[in-house]
Amino acid sequence: MYLLTTTLASLWVFASSAVTLSALDQSYQQSLPSHAVSMYRLTEKYRITSAYGLFRSMTGVGSVQLDDGQHYSVVARPEIILEGTKDGGLTWEEYHFKYKPGDVNSAPRLVAPLHPRLDWQMWFAALGDYQSAPWLVHLVAKLLDGSPDVKKLLDSTRDPFLDSPPDAIRAQLYYYDFTRLNTSWNRALPMSKILDNSSDPQWWTRTFVREYMPALERGNPSLAAFVQHHWPAPVSKLSPTITEFSAVRQCIDRVLQQLCGAPWSPVGLAAGFVLAQPGVAALFRWLRRCSATVKLKFD
Repeated sequence: MYLLTTTLASLWVFASSAVTLSALDQSYQQSLPSHAVSMYRLTEKYRITSAYGLFRSMTGVGSVQLDDGQHYSVVARPEIILEGTKDGGLTWEEYHFKYKPGDVNSAPRLVAPLHPRLDWQMWFAALGDYQSAPWLVHLVAKLLDGSPDVKKLLDSTRDPFLDSPPDAIRAQLYYYDFTRLNTSWNRALPMSKILDNSSDPQWWTRTFVREYMPALERGNPSLAAFVQHHWPAPVSKLSPTITEFSAVRQCIDRVLQQLCGAPWSPVGLAAGFVLAQPGVAALFRWLRRCSATVKLKFD
């Protein structure tokens, strides 16, 4: 009986999962058996099966056609590379980020559980165009101004413009792929970069796709107007003062003293909860001011 029940439940879950995963392939979705769709709808409200992910189709996958006429999937991770110049565009120096791919000789970084938001947003921007990512224009404007706060978000140990900001910055789009060791399996992969020896420092290979964003010049009035329109300067910056901090600290100390002296009974717990409310409310107000200060500082 146990085996029969387990088998039927597994078949039910498998049929329901097939419906949610069919979104990956339109032809497969159209050929689904009707009873599988009915089984899924019966248990849909219980959330037994779903796609379980934000991205059910992977990005960074390209396609090439070889001489045999067949199409093959290849790794093609889109990456935006910011470049600056000080000599009118004769030479361009690359900005380096802390975590995302850039320098082909830099090994991938292990960042978990950190979530590098700027590097993550650069990946989203690479999937579209800069018109859909106005924050990227703002980032470039800050780099042209030499903002130390914004430069800290990048790899400051490899800052190409450490002394003074560049005259212009542009963005180029590349497709990235891993390099591979010289094995029979890797040699069979189309368009792969095979290393001559395992000590070769090149981790990535990249292919230029197109210019992602044209060069933006420092002092351009159109750029300044764009930034001012989307991120108007605040009238005044909020900042917690020493007096406010002292008041919050005194309030917390008073609440703690009351709690330490209260008997641990239902009445004491209720009284402690009431006494703690003013301190907690004041603490949250102070934390909101701190977060507003950090946000305005970046903006």
